[in-house]
Amino acid sequence: MKNKHYFLNENNFYDRLEEYYEKFGQIIVAYDFDDTVYDCRNYGRDYSEIIELIRNMQPYAYLIVFTSRPKSEY
Repeated sequence: MKNKHYFLNENNFYDRLEEYYEKFGQIIVAYDFDDTVYDCRNYGRDYSEIIELIRNMQPYAYLIVFTSRPKSEY
């Protein structure tokens, strides 16, 4: 039986991303805005490492941000 948690291993996760990037020339990264890159509940959380990671991916990835915020708050 295959390990059902195969991609929880960080090395396997990165290997798959690299494989897809080499195959397609780009990857798609989708993420939620609230509590991923923005502290919407004002808990004082720091998302700077995630933001930096996303910025570093820009040349290699098509980025999609999701939000359920109303259009007036974009």
